[in-house]
Amino acid sequence: MDLTDREIAESVQKVGGGTPSDNSIRVWREKFEADPEWYPGKQLEDAEKPGRKKVITKLQEAAIAKSAMSLKRKGVEPTVAAVTAQCPAATLNPETDEPFTAKVILEVFPGHRSGKLYTLLRVGGGILTGSTCALWRTWVL
Repeated sequence: MDLTDREIAESVQKVGGGTPSDNSIRVWREKFEADPEWYPGKQLEDAEKPGRKKVITKLQEAAIAKSAMSLKRKGVEPTVAAVTAQCPAATLNPETDEPFTAKVILEVFPGHRSGKLYTLLRVGGGILTGSTCALWRTWVL
C-alpha cells in the first residue's frame, strides 16, 4: 500500500466525527506490520487480563479465611452465611457497601462445592494456592 499516513487518516471517519491523527494511523500500521494475523480485539500476550478488576482485597480475603478457620475450630460449618455473620466488615464490598456475593466469598477458597467450604477438608489434595495457602496450612497442621 503506497498511501501515506495522512492520506489514510483523511479517508477514515472516527466515531463521533472527525479524522484520526497521522500518529494514530502510524501506530495502527505498525501493529499490522508487526503481526499480519492481527485483528481488532486480539489479546496481546503481555496485556492485562480482560474483564473487571477484583474489588476484594488480600486483607479481606485473609480475614474471611481466618473467620472460616475459626468457625471450623468451633465445630461450626463454615458456610458463606456463617462467615459473613462472623466478619461482616471483611465481607463488605467497598464500592457498594453491601456484602460481597456468595460467589466472591467462595472464590477465596479454591475447590469449594455447594456453598460449603470443603477446602478445609481437602488440604492434603494440593488444592490451595495463593495468599490463603499459608493460613490454611497453619490451621491444619
